[in-house]
Amino acid sequence: LLVERFEATSVPLARERAAEGLRLRLGRNGDRILDRFAKSFPTRSADHADAASIVGELILTRLANENPALGPLRELVDDTKLARSPAYARAVGELEALLVAAGPVAGAGDGDGGRAAGNLLEILRAPARHAPTSLAGQLRYIRENWPALLGDDLGGLLDRLDIAIGVLSEEERGLHRRFGGGTGPREPRDGPEFVGLDAEVERFSTDSD
Repeated sequence: LLVERFEATSVPLARERAAEGLRLRLGRNGDRILDRFAKSFPTRSADHADAASIVGELILTRLANENPALGPLRELVDDTKLARSPAYARAVGELEALLVAAGPVAGAGDGDGGRAAGNLLEILRAPARHAPTSLAGQLRYIRENWPALLGDDLGGLLDRLDIAIGVLSEEERGLHRRFGGGTGPREPRDGPEFVGLDAEVERFSTDSD
């Protein structure tokens, strides 16, 4: 949503321009990298197979790999195999430079001279910097700090954020109680009993087959 808002309010066709810039800087290797990424991370719809959409997905995937809170979800976005290629690393660097050079995000806050302070990548990385070990904390940061950036697009996203934050918070509390001990009194737990098992009357034939 933020990337789409960036193109709608700040820099039209930013992803398409970045794709064109990548071709200018890397030649055919630029297209090869985008094609390799698209094959490694196929989209759900053929409508998103254009170079501009692939650029957006590539950048978001790379940022997700940088997120230390991703944990077991990392396998969904793991680009380790691609990242082993120097060409891929260079392409990511070029795309980031092109998106940063595209300009600031409207509504990101006033910096020196009254200009918007944050570029797209800085803002996308901000939640992970704010709460590097907690996905719930990152979602709270988005809920509290991105309404002005997302505008009307925020709509139904707030409800989804609240649900996601609630689920993650419950999981974190459960893990803390299980492994961290918690702070309140522990409830007594009954251990297993095996008395009387010798009186069981069930008998089963051997699985001769």
